Amino acid sequence: ALIVAAGALVLRAAFDPRIRDERELTALIPAPVLARIPRVARSWRFLPSGARGEDSSFYEAIEFLRLNVQRFRPGRESVVLAVTSPTAGDGKTTLVAWLAQSLAFNEADVVAVDCDLKRPMLNTYFEGAGEVGGGLPNLRVVRAGDEDMLLLNLTGQEPLQDMFDELRGSADYVLVDTSPVGSVAHASAVAAAADGVILVLDLGRLRRKELLVATEQLANARANVIGVVLNRVSADLPTYYSAVGQVR
Repeated sequence: ALIVAAGALVLRAAFDPRIRDERELTALIPAPVLARIPRVARSWRFLPSGARGEDSSFYEAIEFLRLNVQRFRPGRESVVLAVTSPTAGDGKTTLVAWLAQSLAFNEADVVAVDCDLKRPMLNTYFEGAGEVGGGLPNLRVVRAGDEDMLLLNLTGQEPLQDMFDELRGSADYVLVDTSPVGSVAHASAVAAAADGVILVLDLGRLRRKELLVATEQLANARANVIGVVLNRVSADLPTYYSAVGQVR
């Protein structure tokens, strides 16, 4: 019976398309975990520290992500970071919006760029003074429909680099929301032109094949993956305090 049970577990592991835990994830992608964002009920509106309804675990996770991202910035030079995911719905756009406001509230000049040509949604997080980052003078949003974004219709790396170089002149951080790298070719071009890439993963819905396709696309683009963000993690998972210091 024990032999049969052990065999069943092996077969399940072989055919189960899901990634079961973080240990299996790190074996598949050699990149540090920059933050673990908890699954919480929240609105898109930014609540200052201490405001009623604030979920401290969510805000603390964003702050740890900000600290790790700041460690990546070499020599205090402007840096372009692309944020992507294997599939749609993993939470990459939400992450860009909150990371942008966290950096801006810590006195960095930030440009958030919507390069998701299939489903541009980044602007919805910034419309109105009550939304995430709304009213911050050092936080600017470049929408997919803006004239400056016409170059995005080109998939070549050189035009994208030219655009990013221009944006560097007015920002410490250029955060780029891309399409899912596993399904849209343009995302690979954006990743290749950026200084670094953050891969957002939702372990609750991620499939092994989807992750392998995404990592293959990033490898083919010779993208510099600086780390992954685990989104919507369960409350009983370890916290993200160990994330600080993992970026080398």
